[in-house]
Amino acid sequence: MTNTAVILAGGKSARYGTPKGLVPINGKPLIENLIDEIRASGIEKIYLSTDDAELYSKFNLKTIPDEFTKSGPLAGIHSALNTTGDASILVLSCDMPNITSVELKRLIEKANESDAGLVYVSTPMREHPLCSVIKNTLLPKIKTALENKELVVLDFCHGVENEIVFFHDDEPFLNLNSPDDLKMEEEPSPDMEQAVVHSIHRYHRGDGIKEIDDNVARESFIRVWLNDTEVAVIHAIKRHVEDLAVGFLFTECIINDISAIESVEFNDKLDAVTVNTTEEIPKAHTAAVRTVAPGCGAVYFSIR
Repeated sequence: MTNTAVILAGGKSARYGTPKGLVPINGKPLIENLIDEIRASGIEKIYLSTDDAELYSKFNLKTIPDEFTKSGPLAGIHSALNTTGDASILVLSCDMPNITSVELKRLIEKANESDAGLVYVSTPMREHPLCSVIKNTLLPKIKTALENKELVVLDFCHGVENEIVFFHDDEPFLNLNSPDDLKMEEEPSPDMEQAVVHSIHRYHRGDGIKEIDDNVARESFIRVWLNDTEVAVIHAIKRHVEDLAVGFLFTECIINDISAIESVEFNDKLDAVTVNTTEEIPKAHTAAVRTVAPGCGAVYFSIR
């Protein structure tokens, strides 16, 4: 039975700019929310994996420093297993603002039934090795990986006997990587909806083939104009299209001087973005209309 949890809070949060575990979520620090959800799942013994015990002292959790320094989350897992001595531990990254006891209970129940040394979460978008239950029997292999500088947690997961708990919804497992992840998008109008619900067949190695109703990206034909010349038609979601147009023109080397842009205007009725610039544009760059297909973004040219 899994009766112990460790919250991994050893990262430097370089992309976020501040310790993510202290970011307020619903009026409480993110780590405090995690503590509440872990306890609601039935686990009372909670540790914090960090080398900065003072930073998190107000949460009154026992902290566990890394034995292997500068070695990422795998080092935190190693020290947690080594220190607690428990048969298995629930492992959670500190940057999961949406995780609840519902998901944790299902993960723990699956782990308690499994013979695998590692049970972790997967969703349609990605695998989540830092939302997992790990048995102490894997401690020697973790130590070997750390000694060999094999530090990618997902690679380690794939190299040991594992079992996956598949969730159809990605939202509970969102990782907080930047302040923008917490910003609520403005309500889209009906014609600006990014997705529509369709019945699809989905395959996942941990869940097989299932027919489900899922959100499918709703793309539009976005026409990109440079001054008075149409230069591209891009299949894309109709959001932030001004940024899309400028980024496309710049990365395709059609424009080279961002500072020369005077205005960027989007006509919602025509699905057209016009970028006005004072930069001198060679005619060769506007001689054809590029059509950018969905998927991998294959580009087709139509000569005027």
